Amino acid sequence: MTCLSECQCPNPDACDLVCPTAPSRFAARIREVHGLTLDNVPIARDLPLPALPDALPIFDGNHGGEPLTSLDFAALPFTKALRREDGTDRARTASELRDTFGVKPRIGWVLTGVQQDSHVERTWRLRQAAAVLARLKRSGVAMATTPNFSLYLDAPRHDNLHAMKRIAWMWYLLQEAGIPAALHINGRTEHDFMRWAAFARQHPELRAVAFEFLTGTSGVDDIPVYLKRLKLFAREAGRPLWLLVRGHNELRHELAADFERVIVLDANPYQKTIHRRAGHLTSSGRLRFSKSPTEGPKQLTALLRHNLNVWKASLEPSHKGLRAQRPLDYEASPSASKSPADRRNEPNDEASQLKLFA
Repeated sequence: MTCLSECQCPNPDACDLVCPTAPSRFAARIREVHGLTLDNVPIARDLPLPALPDALPIFDGNHGGEPLTSLDFAALPFTKALRREDGTDRARTASELRDTFGVKPRIGWVLTGVQQDSHVERTWRLRQAAAVLARLKRSGVAMATTPNFSLYLDAPRHDNLHAMKRIAWMWYLLQEAGIPAALHINGRTEHDFMRWAAFARQHPELRAVAFEFLTGTSGVDDIPVYLKRLKLFAREAGRPLWLLVRGHNELRHELAADFERVIVLDANPYQKTIHRRAGHLTSSGRLRFSKSPTEGPKQLTALLRHNLNVWKASLEPSHKGLRAQRPLDYEASPSASKSPADRRNEPNDEASQLKLFA
């Protein structure tokens, strides 16, 4: 039995998967990644990793308040650091990043490659990719996690291997552009993680990897499986590596002994702020949010700072000395002028990346 034994595709020529039942397209897709093996990716530049904190907030847009200048590093989705003009993507400048996201990190930006498939695919279609990535470096990007090309369960195995090879090539291109990159070790089988471990042993310049527990790996039955595979990877890689992780922040404790550092990337502080929710810690140290209307840009920025501080406190290994906090009370006036972010006060304010299921 093979991955094609149960294939009932009525029109292979109209399918966009990497599949040998459409020979011409299959050959072209194999050529574009120089084969499905990982051992022909050249040795990349050896770059030091930046001094990241243990937790990085992700900004998916402008929070609508006053510019935030108190962070050393801030994260944003990979393709949101790009700007499309005349059908071509280019890197945003440092001033464009500051104005678009309302944040000016003191040291630099970290790009996260975990996005919807349509956005992730943009990174593979970049014209003059080396020049675009070098421009991102000049715009203040200090590090990136590679785009997370999807590995589908209901697809020919060739498509999975093709996605993994594209992840490896994007890691190489980022490193060559001077951007330290965390290799996103996406996989569907235990052997996939063994292959990534072999890749790590072949590339001593690889210093960090990334993983996400947001979509196909977030289920209660899947989490133990992928924790085991990450531990297997760490053991087989043969040296200490950083791990940048998205989703299920509590799992960082499970992996702390297997990686040199585990760094959390999380969009919740930003998402909760634009939906006017203030965080507070319960008596047991759990992070909870409640409604907190704001009145003007100053209060909105104060709410963001508050949510960032409470979020960081919630990630501490011990909450000794922390008391339960009451929600902020801004006594918002109904007649207060509303910014664009005010109009985004939707009931669903979770940053759980549900769109990735689409």
